[in-house]
Amino acid sequence: MQPTQLPPTLQALSDLNAHLSKLQQSCSCRPVAHPIPLRLALPSLRPALTKSSQATRATGLDTFVRQWRDSLAELCSRLHNDWGLIVRVFRLPPEDCLQAIEQMGDRHADGRAVLALTFASGCHLVYKPRSLAAEVQFQTLQQWLNEVGTHPPLRSPRLVACGENYGWMEFLRNETCASEEEVSRFYRRMAVNLALLQVLQATDCHCQNVIACGEHPALVDLEALFQPRLEDFIEKQNEITVVQALQNSVERVALLPRSSLSEGQDISGMGAQNGMGDLSPLFESDQRRRFAGQHLPTLNGERVELTRFSEVFCDQFAETYRLLVGCRQELMTDSGPLSAFEDTRVRLILRDSRVYDEILRDAEGDDSRFSGTLESDARQRPHLLRSVPLEVASLRRGDIPFFQMRPGSRHVWSCVGCLPNFLGVTGLVRARQRLTMMESTDLARQLRLVRRSFS
Repeated sequence: MQPTQLPPTLQALSDLNAHLSKLQQSCSCRPVAHPIPLRLALPSLRPALTKSSQATRATGLDTFVRQWRDSLAELCSRLHNDWGLIVRVFRLPPEDCLQAIEQMGDRHADGRAVLALTFASGCHLVYKPRSLAAEVQFQTLQQWLNEVGTHPPLRSPRLVACGENYGWMEFLRNETCASEEEVSRFYRRMAVNLALLQVLQATDCHCQNVIACGEHPALVDLEALFQPRLEDFIEKQNEITVVQALQNSVERVALLPRSSLSEGQDISGMGAQNGMGDLSPLFESDQRRRFAGQHLPTLNGERVELTRFSEVFCDQFAETYRLLVGCRQELMTDSGPLSAFEDTRVRLILRDSRVYDEILRDAEGDDSRFSGTLESDARQRPHLLRSVPLEVASLRRGDIPFFQMRPGSRHVWSCVGCLPNFLGVTGLVRARQRLTMMESTDLARQLRLVRRSFS
């Protein structure tokens, strides 16, 4: 009698379970100063393996499970090695056990993703398999601004940057405000961040990347700084003039209401009143319910009308704008706060992640369709033709393509290749150019855009 074979998905889970058991044994034997027992809850991984996801269809179940296995092994090794530091910085009990892992966003670099870790004590931690150097430098810039400004002090999440490949971040919870004064301070702090992020040529500050922690807005994903502008890739002068106005505006940051990354949908960091929008198909319905509205401040648990604080926001934005103009020379020096970002890794966003999601879904496992779809899209944006081979290589692994750059360099790379001199101008040069453009006429224009977004 032939033994009954498990269905492919259950067999994959069984194989992964066996691998994790071996991983637990090897980690518990490793002689380190702060041993951490690993107790992984497989049910928390089951949805990622059993759902008919774009990544599974693109790579096949075997590849998908292999990526999960390798990324989890990497996570456990890093958690084991960093445990003493994690206990000190994030105040976890030394004897704590890892109980559950939850994927929090897109998959990049051979299946790696941001993960939320839950421990037996009830503590939580966020693992990011990318450099956190940009967050570290941004926090330094916020501290500098706290010292020279008169605004309510900005507070940053605790984090540990471990080289250029990964780091750990505080798990932040949405909290309500106890008074209108706290709501007002929330929006003042958000205005300070908006003025600063515009100088840094930031984008992608949408609703998933902001958490309202009482009166403190927390920016939890600051990888998209020093972004190039469209005119960097356009040769015709008349077309450059058309796009410059938007590229130099506060709307590009994506914090302001209706500062949407796709037409007809508000997914902004201060908008998205109905929740998360359709920002990431990787978020399941229970995750959507949990995170919906966490970017917006509330007063004793009730939603607050944004327009009541529009003038408070505008006044603080103008004050911070003038402060940055007054500190322009200090900011732009070779030893100033901007130059500290020169060799920091940041993400370059060439296309909306939802474009890649749609390609993975529509290809139905036929990766020969990847290049055709991307090249067709690039006809309207010829500068993207060079990136297509690297995008296709990532999509074939079920990844959302992830490009990186350094603000002081014109080179761009991903985990599958490099694009030398892809950028016409470095991000650092663009940020300094933005600072030189800041004056009273530009401030008036930015304030008009802010007030229009609140109307």
